[in-house]
Amino acid sequence: MHEKRNDLFTVLVILFVLLSFAAADIVLKTGEGAEEGNRPYFSLTAFAEGRYRDEYGQYAQSTVVGKEKWISLLERLELMMGRRELKGVYLGKDGYLFEADEPDVREEELEEKLRLLGQLTDVWDARVMLIPSKDNLLAKKLPESAPYYDETEVCERVAARVGAERYVDVYSALASHSDEEIYFRTDEHWTALGAFYSYNAWAEAAGKPKFPYERSDARTAMEDCIGELGARITLPWGKDSVVYFPETERRLLSVTYDFLTDSDTMYHEQWPKEGNPYGFFMDNGHVFTRITSNRKNGRTLFVLKDSYADCFLPFLLAHYETIYVLEPDGYGDALEPFMRRFGSPKTMEVLVLYNTRSFLETFDYQE
Repeated sequence: MHEKRNDLFTVLVILFVLLSFAAADIVLKTGEGAEEGNRPYFSLTAFAEGRYRDEYGQYAQSTVVGKEKWISLLERLELMMGRRELKGVYLGKDGYLFEADEPDVREEELEEKLRLLGQLTDVWDARVMLIPSKDNLLAKKLPESAPYYDETEVCERVAARVGAERYVDVYSALASHSDEEIYFRTDEHWTALGAFYSYNAWAEAAGKPKFPYERSDARTAMEDCIGELGARITLPWGKDSVVYFPETERRLLSVTYDFLTDSDTMYHEQWPKEGNPYGFFMDNGHVFTRITSNRKNGRTLFVLKDSYADCFLPFLLAHYETIYVLEPDGYGDALEPFMRRFGSPKTMEVLVLYNTRSFLETFDYQE
């Protein structure tokens, strides 16, 4: 009896929504927008596959007044019917959202990444950190039966190529804290708390004395933020807080972004206000950054990275006088000559820090 009632309720909601969309088309914007595009054809197949919602969103973009309300109704209806993927986003448990796409990992491409990484570590005093994607450590929060790419084999092969003394096992460091806020709910990135636990693993692997950052020192910069994944859908699925460790700035002197802009902070509050909570760290990322501290020990670090490094970099200030940061994906030239402008293999340490998926897709090193 309950199943019949649920089925009847679903049918009634479908009819209500479809009638609402029909009525909505009476209210159109005037001018050019009213002539752009045709209303999408409805079918149960198109609706079940999500195509109708996507096509209707494009149609509403230029014609229907109150478009967000109608798109939200479509998404809610799909949710009622058991759909757990919208616009390339998995709707997970406890307010977590996940990227729905899986990387296309080809053996020859992975071998090429390992070869390039080996070239770098054979020359430089380098350590390698691969940050696991959110779905790998929070798989229990994915929708039931949602597929994801298991990154453990990639990590094992990277560790074997560079050697245990150069590889930092971030996966294990984070796995023991997977019930904590180590990833954003509405963004693909990890949080400063995840970076904190990984910093401890890095310091131990590198033989560095750990700066006494404490979990209790973390402060909230902003609450009720929505990240990039959350912005893709209209459903209010979850919210985030931006947390940082104020002690990380105690030794900071200056930050220079892309040889152009100087700053006295690594934390920038305007980005969460503009809908980009992870942009709080390192001013939303730059191709090249120079960081100087008052740690007068002559130590220099060069970081090759993707965006996941941005909330990790502040923890390193306690150990180096100068830190150079380069995102090779935005540089587009040979790295070896550029790196040697700032130090030699005898005088400069190197850190390679990537999200595992990003490493597979974008890492490059040319001598």
